[in-house]
Amino acid sequence: MRTAILVFGALMIASAASADGWNTYANPRFGVAADYPAIFSMRDPEPDNGDGQTFHTPGGDATLTIFGSYNANNQSVSGLIQSYKTAGVNYTYSTAGRNWFVLSGKKDRRIGYLRCNFGPSDVVGCFKLEYLAEDAAEWAPVVERLGRSLRILTVRQ
Repeated sequence: MRTAILVFGALMIASAASADGWNTYANPRFGVAADYPAIFSMRDPEPDNGDGQTFHTPGGDATLTIFGSYNANNQSVSGLIQSYKTAGVNYTYSTAGRNWFVLSGKKDRRIGYLRCNFGPSDVVGCFKLEYLAEDAAEWAPVVERLGRSLRILTVRQ
């Protein structure tokens, strides 16, 4: 029943997003959803654990992953920030609120942007966008809209 309600909710949201060239991905396992531009037309096979989906632009210049996880150790926002940091990345931006955080940095010629929202119970919903640094100005409005659209769909039983 929960999956059916999540799918119905995602379809309603998707119809609004697709009107302007954006699509909606909704993960049935965690209820994480986000709108993404149609330029991400290539999909990786869904992982066996069902935690999310990775998309690519046709030329492979940009990659977007929308995923969920459990905060099984009940980490604080600062603890989760530390756990998501990757070695070798020069982090240039980090900000957080009570139930969300953003990390952004550069490695080689690529910029990575990660936003995660804390949902009900122990669910964390995130998106990670990677693109060429020289294209940063073009990706800025995409990052902004992705950040606004990231949500965790919940169903109270």
